Amino acid sequence: MLDETVLPRQETGVYTMRIDQNIQYLYSTELAFDIQKTDIFAAIFLILIHRYNREDCVQLPVVNIDFNTVRTIIYQIDFTKCKTFREILGSQKKKILSDIIDNHDVINEDLKSEEYIKDNELKTSLTLFTGDKIIVEHPAKKLPNGGVHMSIAHSCNQGVFRIEYDSVRIPKDAIVMMCFHFINLFKSCMSSPDINVSFIDFMEASEKNTVLFKWNETKSSYPEDKCLHELFEEQVLDNPSEVAVIQNQVFWTRYDLNTKANDIARQLIRLGVTTRSVVAIFLPKTFNLVAGIFGILKSGCAYLPIDVLYPIERIRYILKDSNAFVVVTEKNLIDKLDDYNIRTLLIDESDVSSYPVNINPSTDVSPEDLSYVIYTSGSTGEPKGVMLNHKGRVNNFTDFNNRFKIGKGDRVLAVSSPSFDMCAYDFLGSLAAGATVVLPTINLANQPMHWLQLINTYKITVWHSVPVMFEMLCQCAEIRSHLSIQSIRVALLGGDWIPVTLPVRFRNLNNHCQIVSLGGATEASMDSTIYIIDSVKQDWPSIPYGRPMANQKTYVLDDHLQPMPIGVPGELYIGGVGVGEGYIGKPEISKERFLYDPWSKDSPSRMYKTGDWARYLPNGLIQLLGRLDNQVKLNGVRIELGEIEAHVKVLKTVRDCVVSLVIREDNEKMLIAYIIPNSSVRPTVKEIKDFLRLGLTEAFVPKGVVFLDSFPLTPNGKVDRSALKKYWNYETLY
Repeated sequence: MLDETVLPRQETGVYTMRIDQNIQYLYSTELAFDIQKTDIFAAIFLILIHRYNREDCVQLPVVNIDFNTVRTIIYQIDFTKCKTFREILGSQKKKILSDIIDNHDVINEDLKSEEYIKDNELKTSLTLFTGDKIIVEHPAKKLPNGGVHMSIAHSCNQGVFRIEYDSVRIPKDAIVMMCFHFINLFKSCMSSPDINVSFIDFMEASEKNTVLFKWNETKSSYPEDKCLHELFEEQVLDNPSEVAVIQNQVFWTRYDLNTKANDIARQLIRLGVTTRSVVAIFLPKTFNLVAGIFGILKSGCAYLPIDVLYPIERIRYILKDSNAFVVVTEKNLIDKLDDYNIRTLLIDESDVSSYPVNINPSTDVSPEDLSYVIYTSGSTGEPKGVMLNHKGRVNNFTDFNNRFKIGKGDRVLAVSSPSFDMCAYDFLGSLAAGATVVLPTINLANQPMHWLQLINTYKITVWHSVPVMFEMLCQCAEIRSHLSIQSIRVALLGGDWIPVTLPVRFRNLNNHCQIVSLGGATEASMDSTIYIIDSVKQDWPSIPYGRPMANQKTYVLDDHLQPMPIGVPGELYIGGVGVGEGYIGKPEISKERFLYDPWSKDSPSRMYKTGDWARYLPNGLIQLLGRLDNQVKLNGVRIELGEIEAHVKVLKTVRDCVVSLVIREDNEKMLIAYIIPNSSVRPTVKEIKDFLRLGLTEAFVPKGVVFLDSFPLTPNGKVDRSALKKYWNYETLY
């Protein structure tokens, strides 16, 4: 009879589970593999770590207590060489013979190897007991943060799981599910030892249904038969005299905008554009830019926005790469295009009076046709032009307008660059709802004081930007307290991480505004996930990424497109209506990132591989953990830079943080933290490092710290990580 003496309960969580039937199954089939039972358990546990952590090479110290014999075995599996359970057992049988180390004090001394802990995401260890009576006299060493220690005791017909875990960072439900995952892997491996372990379905059916289908139940009606410009045309018919655009105290009505857009559309049609033509637009953020965008869409083409502040080389690259048919620009900008042989349409020389402007042009454009091409910032490589159709944008913009009741009476301040997809909603989405767009003065467009004045003058109700611009507004409003921002009723923030302290700062200035966290990728919809920030816990590492928006889907998958369990990190994929067509002129890269969606019930369907590292929380919210391209290896340790940044940002004395890997002249690699301190109190380097050591191992603690007033930004308002290295020098090492 198996007699388990339970260890005294510690501050860490403890979960126990009987596995009698599975043990009986093991004893009946063990001889088929010609290997010890404990080695089978160890192999299954390594497979589980491989599936959880997406590690190709997994190493695990295992304490094996067989009656009165105690030994430590270092198990290691290279999953690039061993694909099936039978192959894994074969490789382990050979390795175990040479790796056994007799050590009766192993539970106290060797169980928690610091080198092992640093090199694994799921910090695990395993103790195996064999015998009729099992008494554990010593608990495992104190668990590391996020650590898990599993014990498996078994006799001829009974078995017990006992798991100690970090209950602060790991919920009990995740541990319970982990036990079921182990059992499911065990059953599959024992019954089908020749299938690839990377494809074994180890999740519980209910859990799998939840992450793939239940949390993706987002179906909602929208005008799927309409194009973007047609939504605006409906607003013109409803009330043509309503103000559409404001800039420098000049007011343009919907009729004015529609008239100008129709004129531009007809000129483009006369130039010979077709439905699939790409038309570049190279204009400052003025009424003409808004009219030009609508004119291009009305002609049946896709517009390609190019910021007039871009360097010449980037302008040349985009025009060449996109094979744009024509550039809509104005006379005083033509010199910047002289080096590239392309036809132009000068918007400031068009003759409106020669056309029947009250009649919209008729084209055969459909919702499935391209609406615009947006070039990525290029911060992680060569810029790529993303092709997006009308249908996905109509869905996304309709979702926004319905959720937040945006319409007549709302005024949107368009602060984003025209080349950023946020600007697409500011123009197309808000005007489709009947709202008014307010444009900053050109030479003051990036000045938060100017934004604040416009908010007061025109009673702006909708703010839409990347977090850093919202933070700039907050800072300015905190200083200029006589200028109110009370008119803003909804703040839509996306495109980058939102500092945990930012919502609280804004609510001190405006306590009735709805603050919204948006996530996604240009390659899918402007935004694909949403989270309403009602309250913020200051110990949060980050603001949740949210849930999928209307008619969109999110998946957290492994390298083989298999779903990851709740709480286990994987790569974020976005599916549904908004997924783009790919990158213009780059079919090979498009095939790598825009994939067939194997989990969608809508056929055919595609999904986008975001490169974001994320996981599902138990309540269905997605937590963004960082970028896969922000993962680095330092001294053999895989480090997620976003994890370090999130820990630093918990400090109240830190407003923002970016961590990067620096390679010195002698090829030594080190982590450098670039920190923007809060204006009131500046943290010391010692305080930062001591705080990080409470939650991270030494390998994750930056060697240098650089204090900055602000971060360098890309044209789209995101942090330019590549530009940070110029601020580092040897004096920053502490």
